Amino acid sequence: MLYACILLPGCGPRYKPEDAFATEERHSSDVSVRITAYKERRAFGQALGGAYYVFEAKNKDDKNWNKFLIVANDDPEPIDKDNIALVNEKTAYGFMLKQFAVTTNAGKTWSISDLSKLDSTKADPGCRIEKVSVMETGTGTMNVKCGNSERILSTRDFGVTWHGPNSQD
Repeated sequence: MLYACILLPGCGPRYKPEDAFATEERHSSDVSVRITAYKERRAFGQALGGAYYVFEAKNKDDKNWNKFLIVANDDPEPIDKDNIALVNEKTAYGFMLKQFAVTTNAGKTWSISDLSKLDSTKADPGCRIEKVSVMETGTGTMNVKCGNSERILSTRDFGVTWHGPNSQD
């Protein structure tokens, strides 16, 4: 079924504006960031749908919001208020499940990290981001839950790269 969906045109995320069930926003003088949660539209006869979490940003020169990350989840979950944060006027980040995104230029470009691609977490498909804290100095931590264990990753570049204990991420 998934294979067929990949080949069919228009088989991307299926949601419409009226499907939104939650939004969280942060604003600075240079950048605004928001997450909007949408219920997934399912084809007739399919089981209950999940949700799409659309991350968007708008810098002070933009007229429209620009998508930088879409996270799909099998179950609709509420948006945690800590899923997006402004570190300073130009630096912001957002995260959900296995995805982390950061901008250091007021939303013009974003660096995306995926736990399934980091050396310290890629071997465990059950890992998910629980908490992130990035300081104005660019240092920070990411708490990752993998099954019954927790790992703490660290960054020195606002989260553009993450390093686990004893790893080369």
